[in-house]
Amino acid sequence: MTTINHINKDLKILGDIKLVKGNGCFYFVGNDVNLSAEMVCVYRLNELTPERWFEEAKVALKVTESES
Repeated sequence: MTTINHINKDLKILGDIKLVKGNGCFYFVGNDVNLSAEMVCVYRLNELTPERWFEEAKVALKVTESES
């Protein structure tokens, strides 16, 4: 079963980014998060696979690999 703790453990390698649950959405928070891309509107965590959450987190980061 996928949990927020499991997702956040995987996200540690990306930098200062963490997934939190809001009201009807999930948000990425942290110093490395681009505020214009911080929200993922799904009702349940398991609507996305852990791999998809990882990809969404990369989108939410301020600096992507293409900008490096």
